[in-house]
Amino acid sequence: MQGVSLVYLEAGEEIERIAAAQSGDRQAYLALVRQYARPLYRLAYAMCGDADAADLLARDALICGWGELREIPESLRFFPWILGIMRRIHETPSAVATSPKATEARPIAAIDAHGAALSPTNGGARSAEASPSPAGEGTPGDARLRARTLASFAELRPDQRMTLSLRILEELPYEQLAALLDLSLGVATLRLSQARGHILSRATGLGGDA
Repeated sequence: MQGVSLVYLEAGEEIERIAAAQSGDRQAYLALVRQYARPLYRLAYAMCGDADAADLLARDALICGWGELREIPESLRFFPWILGIMRRIHETPSAVATSPKATEARPIAAIDAHGAALSPTNGGARSAEASPSPAGEGTPGDARLRARTLASFAELRPDQRMTLSLRILEELPYEQLAALLDLSLGVATLRLSQARGHILSRATGLGGDA
């Protein structure tokens, strides 16, 4: 899927921007946001299954990231780190409202992540970009297949949707997506297999449709 998959900043440039942002340079943080907010949103959508909830989740992760930026390990790239924050927020949403760091970081909301770096403002466009689905409408049979594929994707567990999205949308190798999710390669491969099996089993039900 050309033009959609995750692209990292050059390592040296990213280190410089992180260091500048840790010193209070909001423009440096904005540069990181613009680079990674769109793939972050797509994965938020995979977790939530709802465009507005995904937008809020990605925003909260980026806001909390500004407040916690001094804690990023030197050996960790920005995207895996901010993805970890987003997964933490998704698992314990009350932690955002009660975290002093999140409260202190609220002024960074002026980064306008939605307009500057997240996906398009139209909810339907956001959903289409975030969800793995066949391209184009084609015949009525193609449309039914697309609808059933989207429905079966929504039926997956959040961890399965995340793993499948990292593989299909972000086009990550198995080893890299396993590392991003803190999984063994075997567990990541199993989740992918389960997710694909579920979607394929739904798709094969189209055989009798006219």
